[in-house]
Amino acid sequence: MPERLIYLAGAASRRGEGRRHFAGLLHYLSATAGLEDAAEASYCADRDGRALDYDRTDTSGPITDSVRAVQSILGRHRRDLGLGGRIHLLGWSLGGVALFEAAAGLLDADSDWAGAVATIVTYSSPLLGCDVGGIVKLGEVFAGTAGRELCHRGADLEHRGRALASAARLRAAGTRLVTLGSAVDVVVTAADSVIPVPPASPDAWVLRPTPRLGADFGERHLGHGAILNDSAAWKLTLEAIRG
Repeated sequence: MPERLIYLAGAASRRGEGRRHFAGLLHYLSATAGLEDAAEASYCADRDGRALDYDRTDTSGPITDSVRAVQSILGRHRRDLGLGGRIHLLGWSLGGVALFEAAAGLLDADSDWAGAVATIVTYSSPLLGCDVGGIVKLGEVFAGTAGRELCHRGADLEHRGRALASAARLRAAGTRLVTLGSAVDVVVTAADSVIPVPPASPDAWVLRPTPRLGADFGERHLGHGAILNDSAAWKLTLEAIRG
């Protein structure tokens, strides 16, 4: 049965950086599970679902635009793998939001997608919105229109309900959804990013990663990004993919 990893980095990234952000995790999954077929998604796609180059300006656009692009890309990957293929989605920060909402939308539109997305693992992704201390302007500074939308979502109980319902539908359709958060991330808190697997406590999915030496400002001082290189996150990802 063909399997493919599809990964996507977050706001302020550009095409190719996802490979760098996910390098350690991809190597781990290749070495431990033989999962070598991996492809970067994108915030832009052509009519045939080919992932196009993107840069920071593309990540800062409306979230619905990013989700539509990702849906087109996932459709192309599914056609390439065939109906028996299995897609595993790995998304960091805004990338996790785009992948999660794309998969949920595809399932809602066509029940044939049930089981096609075998796994979704998100890492510090603001699936429930992002409060950023209640200051919407901060979200806009860091992530443009997408950041502003995420901040508004953080105060929107209806959005929270929709996200929880989407998670439940995906899990009921056979997708193993694991949403990991970081206790040291002040950009996207664990409360923003974890939708627990019932009946487990949300704390089961909250990690305490350590920033790497030489990491960028966001990872060293804000804790955003360290989770991608956390061994516990890697092991939980492997467990999710292998069921």
